Amino acid sequence: MKKIELLAPAGNKESAIAAIQNGADALYLSGELFGARAFAANFSMDEIREMVQYAHAYGCKIYITVNTLIYQHEFHNVMHYIDDLYHAQVDACIVQDLGLLYAIRKTYPDFEVHASTQMHVYNHEALAFLHSQGVSRAVLARETSYKQMLSYRDIDIEKEVFVHGALCISFSGQCLFSALHMHRSGNRGMCAQNCRMLYRLYENGAMVHDYAYLLSPKDNFLLEDIDQLKNAEVHSLKIEGRMKSPQYVAYTTMLYRQAIDQEHFKIRDDQLEQLKVLFNRHYTKAHFYEKNDKQMMNHERPNHVGIPLGKVVYIRNNRIGISLTADIKQHDGIRFLNENSDGFTLNRIYVQGLLVNGAKKEDVIEIDKGKLSVKVGCEVVKTKDVQLEATISQSYQHLKRKVDVYAKVKLHIGKPLEITVSDGIHEVQKVSDCNIDKAQKRPVEAADIQKRIDKTNDTIFAFKQIEVEKDDDIFLPLQQINALRRQALDALYDLRVQDFTRKHIQFVSAPIKDTFESFSLELTVLDEQQLLVCKDVKASLFTSDYELYKTYKDQIPVMYRQSNVVSTQCDEAKMVGDIGGLNQGKIIDESLNVSNSETVAYLQSMQNQHIYVSRELTHEAIFDLVQAFQRTYHFLPNIGVVLYGKAKVMHIKTNIIKAAISRTNANAQYYLEDLHKHRYYLQEDKDGYISIYQDMPKDEIANMEQYKQMGIEHFRLDFTDESAKEVKAILAKIPNY
Repeated sequence: MKKIELLAPAGNKESAIAAIQNGADALYLSGELFGARAFAANFSMDEIREMVQYAHAYGCKIYITVNTLIYQHEFHNVMHYIDDLYHAQVDACIVQDLGLLYAIRKTYPDFEVHASTQMHVYNHEALAFLHSQGVSRAVLARETSYKQMLSYRDIDIEKEVFVHGALCISFSGQCLFSALHMHRSGNRGMCAQNCRMLYRLYENGAMVHDYAYLLSPKDNFLLEDIDQLKNAEVHSLKIEGRMKSPQYVAYTTMLYRQAIDQEHFKIRDDQLEQLKVLFNRHYTKAHFYEKNDKQMMNHERPNHVGIPLGKVVYIRNNRIGISLTADIKQHDGIRFLNENSDGFTLNRIYVQGLLVNGAKKEDVIEIDKGKLSVKVGCEVVKTKDVQLEATISQSYQHLKRKVDVYAKVKLHIGKPLEITVSDGIHEVQKVSDCNIDKAQKRPVEAADIQKRIDKTNDTIFAFKQIEVEKDDDIFLPLQQINALRRQALDALYDLRVQDFTRKHIQFVSAPIKDTFESFSLELTVLDEQQLLVCKDVKASLFTSDYELYKTYKDQIPVMYRQSNVVSTQCDEAKMVGDIGGLNQGKIIDESLNVSNSETVAYLQSMQNQHIYVSRELTHEAIFDLVQAFQRTYHFLPNIGVVLYGKAKVMHIKTNIIKAAISRTNANAQYYLEDLHKHRYYLQEDKDGYISIYQDMPKDEIANMEQYKQMGIEHFRLDFTDESAKEVKAILAKIPNY
């Protein structure tokens, strides 16, 4: 196995340089379009080209995130963008959209593609499928355990794992909360972070937990688990943080570089404190070792918690007295852990009535109270350390990181000066225009030559060895050595930048056949009452409750609808919702986020049955998809639309109910309630995973005829927490049923 890769984030040019100078092997970043961090600064195409050259000179790689869902009207532009990235010598694209994957593999078979974590790769079959499609790397779902990783070692595809930073509470790519409630799609790079908002928890109508951040996880922290990741043969360790500061990126990268290069790395207390003050929400190992619900969550606050600074010990004369448990300096950031979570930059610090520019641990300082509402005993944290950030900034202000090179210098009377430099792979030889003379006075010594050759501070290079072969009594202007050294190193730099090759990975696309099926209506249910109401309706009946399916499958023609996230595929499933279930001739669920005609074509080429399009698509977007498909293939796409139901807005491995109240009751109904009094139904499956459903159902039953006129013939109604009476009323709306 290759040496494990350290992959760092870059939201802007400063962060990119900070990461490379502190030891990153590769960077992931986004252009101005189609990246899942739409609110980061991101990079123009010219800046991407510049960063590719900078990175390649160091032997580092650049991966560009093109990991949003692509709508039909965007497909021409995204392929033009892919072409620009290809010719900019970007090392790989990270993609979510299956149609984009399909188009890249057909058009650029030597352009490396990585499967984004947005594809929620969570089982052996998913990895095998991606490998079969020529995908070189899969970013594993953040929920993947060490045990699962060990079982994936036999699959010949690179595995990338998030090791540090923010966690999504939902399986990535399976969160519609922001899209359906805030009209900001997480799958389109505009997540509104509903998981960082306040919720109450209700059990059978009674509130069992008051407002808290019940969906907000701590930050991932696997710094001391690198040996296990190496044992699992993970190829790349990924740091989250394209929205974080360059100093955060630099310091986190530096620590993980040390952890990779050292055996049994243990972080020092001072390093941990410095890491925390840059940003943390408290730390967790998430599900790396086991499914641990309580230790995953931070119910108290969703933002930077900093490090403890002290407590309020008095309030008088419009000043707040704070007893310090850590040092503080002017312009540091602090926050009171009060109801308002007041935070600000500290501009005035008083000690014994005098203005000071800093204070030490155990001092009592005063700050101006102003309009702050705090009480004695209130805890205070430090959220910014300006001196630390200034020190870290120095780590990337100069070309600290060096590439080892070797030089051989030949100086013979009557011949030109000759310098050969090599990095072990590339070699450059340069000769001077003038010949070397015999010295009339003081000859040039070998030490003088070595000193001149070794001047590399303004380059990325450092000489590991300099060999000098010379005659005695030689003379040449020392400036000639300087000039020729610069020429040789510049040429070596250019060789390193230009040394870029791609690996052709064969891709044979199957023909797109007309698999159009006649009209079908499908009903999905979650409980027995719903099943019994629906059993006599002229429709195909599905349930995602496997026990319910097993109980009734021989009495009622009910089929199994597999969950959108599974650790192993179920052969009995007739409807599948993750990429591990593709290529098996089944109905494709909406959780595969089908958003364009290329994705439909790709899935139809695998002989799947009809394909449900993404819940995020508008009526107009679906029409565009159908029209584009028909123009290209001259027949209608075999797609379906969900007409009724509460969308699953999150699918969560963490049992958020147990994390909140330390129990669950299989016979109880649970809901979350937000500050606007919207209630979201919670369903717990047999593994303790939680599905969160939309507060209000979509109801487009009346639009069935409009969809038929588009050429769509497959429709579905999804029942979640509806009573038997409500199910009957909804079924009565269906024309001719």
